[in-house]
Amino acid sequence: MSTAAAAPAVSVVLAACEGEKYLAEQIDSVLAQTLKDFELVILDDASTDGTAKVAFAAARRDPRIRLERNPSRLGIRRNFLKAVSMARGRAIAFCDQDDVWRPDKLEILLGLLDGNPENKLAYSDLEVVGEDLRPLAPSFWAAAGIRPREGRLAERALFRNLSPGCSMMFVRGVKEAMDRLVPAPSFIAHDHLALILAAGMGRVVFTREKLVRYRQHAGNALGSAGRGTGFGRASVAETLKEGASRLKGLVPMDWPRLEAFAAGLEGRSAGPRLRYLDYFLFMRDDRPSQKLLGALECAAPGVYSALKGARP
Repeated sequence: MSTAAAAPAVSVVLAACEGEKYLAEQIDSVLAQTLKDFELVILDDASTDGTAKVAFAAARRDPRIRLERNPSRLGIRRNFLKAVSMARGRAIAFCDQDDVWRPDKLEILLGLLDGNPENKLAYSDLEVVGEDLRPLAPSFWAAAGIRPREGRLAERALFRNLSPGCSMMFVRGVKEAMDRLVPAPSFIAHDHLALILAAGMGRVVFTREKLVRYRQHAGNALGSAGRGTGFGRASVAETLKEGASRLKGLVPMDWPRLEAFAAGLEGRSAGPRLRYLDYFLFMRDDRPSQKLLGALECAAPGVYSALKGARP
């Protein structure tokens, strides 16, 4: 009588789309991991180039690869979330199609998660490289203005992602919460959603090791993680309102405080707003100039709006 194969320690989920140029190199770096107990789930989003051919060739030589193809295009966020739903591992790692991983990436991140049952998501710094893998910046965190944080981020995680998804690994409980969000929230990226859910469930941890060579080329841009919401106050309020309606039953956060913050965002009185200074600061990246702007927006929104309007 046949039995189902044991679940792997880690599921690496790779959402591919028109990725023929760099995909083989990324797959090779995953297969070269020092941690061998993993599966690589590749979900091709109806590519029209040779992406499926490259992935199929890799799957023929390594049984740890599972390959599927969408009949019609879902887009990066929905494709990643569908790939996550297919994962069998006790931990899940996002994988982009154009980076190169350090061989000990999975081993280090899984070790962080296993170090404490309260740890729900682990992430690392990255080395920013060009199309030819020549170094552009030794630290993504430094380039993006990120001061890494760990511990219980709680509801602050709603305001800002801290690192690209390709540097993350999270526990199965986060994946199961994602699976329950159908349809997935339209206002948040797949990697930011993982951070939010993990922050509500427990602790987030990090390593300063650069575990990914984060490739920049004509088809992408330096990741937006760490740069805050990029929204005006009205958009933040709307995002929080939708977030509360979709996430309230999944993650324990201080939802009353968030709702009060969202309701008061458009008020011009400084007193009540100062109770939420930590939110205003967390929305900004960690450059001193940005933190000063966050404090000004909180304490003197009229002055902040006037300065913003005066910019060329």
